[in-house]
Amino acid sequence: MTETEKYLFDVHGYLVIEGVLSADEVTAANAAIDHHADQISIRPNDLAHGSSTLVGQTGRGDLGGMLTWDKPYCNVYRQMIAHPKLTPYLEELLGPEFRLEGLGVITMDKGAEGFWFHEGAEPYDRSRNYLYRNG
Repeated sequence: MTETEKYLFDVHGYLVIEGVLSADEVTAANAAIDHHADQISIRPNDLAHGSSTLVGQTGRGDLGGMLTWDKPYCNVYRQMIAHPKLTPYLEELLGPEFRLEGLGVITMDKGAEGFWFHEGAEPYDRSRNYLYRNG
């Protein structure tokens, strides 16, 4: 990770890494989601927490189970676990023996509400906490 990436991760708690997925990977991921669209659960429109910027007409969609889908739909998500462009970042942040605890997809149609990433840490929830120093 560059010093700028470490700083941005420290400040925001996440990092946008452009160009990680190839066009074919994006196409495969979208096709898999489309194939399982009937399993998307639309959340109640309650995540804006009073923010006029985040308010929308509908809630977001949540979808899980990608790693257990039938082939070929699971393949692209399984490959993301140890994606060669992501692994160096994960090793830098988590160490060489990192593990995946969960994987989910958030879907949003035009007009869907926005939301606070990890709920803005309010109320405090230890299951959504991490500590990273070195950025």
